[in-house]
Amino acid sequence: RMWAVPVEVREAAGRGRGAFAACDIAAATLVLRCRPYACVPREAHRARRCAACWREEGGGAAMKRCGGCHWAHFCSAACARAAWPWHRHECARLAALAPRRPSETIMLCFRLLCRRAMQEKREQAESVGESWAEVANLQANMNPNSEERAQRYVAMSVMAYEFLGEELRVSSSKELVHLLSMLETNTFNISNDDCQPIGLGLYPTAALINHSCAPNCVTVFEGNEVYVRAIRDITAGTELTVSYIELGMTVTQRRAELQSGFAFSCNCEQCVADSNPNSRTRFFTGNRCGINGCSGFLVPAPKSEKTESGEKDVSEKEKEDGVDVAAEKLRCRKCGALVAVADLSSRVERAASVKQRGVELSRTRNVTDALPVLEEAYEEQRVYLHKYNLELLDTLNALISCCIDAQAFDKAAKYCSASIPIFEYVYPANWPLRGLQYYMLGKLEWHLGNTPEALQWLRRADVSLAASHGMSHALYRGLYELLREVETEFGSMPRNVLRAALVHK
Repeated sequence: RMWAVPVEVREAAGRGRGAFAACDIAAATLVLRCRPYACVPREAHRARRCAACWREEGGGAAMKRCGGCHWAHFCSAACARAAWPWHRHECARLAALAPRRPSETIMLCFRLLCRRAMQEKREQAESVGESWAEVANLQANMNPNSEERAQRYVAMSVMAYEFLGEELRVSSSKELVHLLSMLETNTFNISNDDCQPIGLGLYPTAALINHSCAPNCVTVFEGNEVYVRAIRDITAGTELTVSYIELGMTVTQRRAELQSGFAFSCNCEQCVADSNPNSRTRFFTGNRCGINGCSGFLVPAPKSEKTESGEKDVSEKEKEDGVDVAAEKLRCRKCGALVAVADLSSRVERAASVKQRGVELSRTRNVTDALPVLEEAYEEQRVYLHKYNLELLDTLNALISCCIDAQAFDKAAKYCSASIPIFEYVYPANWPLRGLQYYMLGKLEWHLGNTPEALQWLRRADVSLAASHGMSHALYRGLYELLREVETEFGSMPRNVLRAALVHK
């Protein structure tokens, strides 16, 4: 019903059930499309998203709050009427619980059980979407060694038991704890076109796809509907995988995130590879020399290192022998200079403090004052942070947002361009964040009147987002319309202007 390609669901060694390609799947192919069994908006987006159709406020849609519970919002009377068969249950419970409000997970649990009750009473046909049997088959990842997790589930179950009411209460507290655990380990973060989380949803069929830190598929959303697409060619018999978390992290950070959120320790091929000290992810937190403009990578200096620089060829060295990881100095692998850890730490802390001040000013919409502060932090960081350091990327993203808010579009384009190499190093081809960054830079260059540059980046965005989102997605359709407009403008430019633009580039 929902799989767009032939798929075999079977046991995956040490990973529970998994979905495997039953035929060769080409990159950009739609693998799965489905609506949630139940979903809730994030609290920050609840007043800006229609509870029925998930339309966002704006573009003619003005949200109106439910007069009964004052919690749900609807974009129209038609949506409010369409949602009433299920919203009437939660509306009464929310009103009774006021002013207290359930957490997002408890609210999701309520909607889950509400839909089960409606299906059992035939108020909502089981032929529409997935049945409760598919939900019941999902695994709960209860870690018996995590007392903190167990206590959290127990605390949540107390609140959930009160909120559910007599009609929807489950048979036992043990069943409720199991259900909450299942939700926490199987729900998806519903995201908007900017890949920002706006809600939680349970998609039983999509939940069969296991995690990998080097996934062959990606999930994107349109409203609350999930689309799973292949981002590279997949051969028959290969397990389909997506990433449950943000990929721009070190292996230690990824494993901690997965353990905390999904109660498992990842040992995928990418994690094993990244555990090597010489893996590509070492640059994610790496520093560089910066002495006399040197861009060399810093590594712990061996205890036997006595020279300040240049007495032996260290730029060719692939492995360090006798490295003291607690060394008080770091050595540049390019020029051989020694850098005191204390001095480097001081610079890191100073730049972090300046950056934090800039971020706080941005949050108060004081972008005029925030921009020079963030620029100061960036100029300091780019001297000593490796060019692929994730902290540098975070600063660039903050700068881009600040520049756009301040309408300093020339600077926004400059910093967006500086971020592209980091995005391309951190994220795989056809990953949504890469395509979105190309798209942003293309729009900025177009706004600045730089037609050839705009065309270059929009074409790269076209290839990437067509693969990750598909050509029917609203985001891609907007890109396509802009690209056609830019191509028309580019085709009408006089030859001498075109030649000058290409020579300048």
